[in-house]
Amino acid sequence: TKGLKEILGVKKRPNWGILYYVLAGYAVYFLLSFVLLALSELLIPGFNVDEEQSVGFEQLNGQVEYVMAFLALVVLAPVVEEAIFRGFLFGRLRKNMNFWWTALLVSLVFGAIHLQLNVGVDVFALSLILCYVREKTGSIWAGVGIHMIKNSLAFAILFLQLDLQNLIINLLH
Repeated sequence: TKGLKEILGVKKRPNWGILYYVLAGYAVYFLLSFVLLALSELLIPGFNVDEEQSVGFEQLNGQVEYVMAFLALVVLAPVVEEAIFRGFLFGRLRKNMNFWWTALLVSLVFGAIHLQLNVGVDVFALSLILCYVREKTGSIWAGVGIHMIKNSLAFAILFLQLDLQNLIINLLH
């Protein structure tokens, strides 16, 4: 099981040292996603950057359902997806491929499984950063943190109708 834990990227326990990777990684992901989405909009006819993502929780009623959606999307999905993609898949492929080919392949698969072009481009960018952080730290835990921040903001925007633009404007004044 020691070899499996290493392949999955869970051999090392999370610690406060990963906070730098979480914060820096999220900032780099945000910029990379912005650039890739803008380029996609310019280069791909009919690309709709604003197409809404279907996450399977369109009809929530009551606090319990919101809490369950939050747990599924913000806690469970990042842990499971990181274990599968940046843990198992990245760990196995990385044994036989260089970092960049491994990161590109894992990120293409991760983008494709989201079944929506604009979301695929965004999570492709996310996955590239998560692969890099996995490579640098030897673990999936910083990636789980980045993924949770991304999904938390998406949850707030989708389900709590958080107006991010107005929030930023208000914070700057």
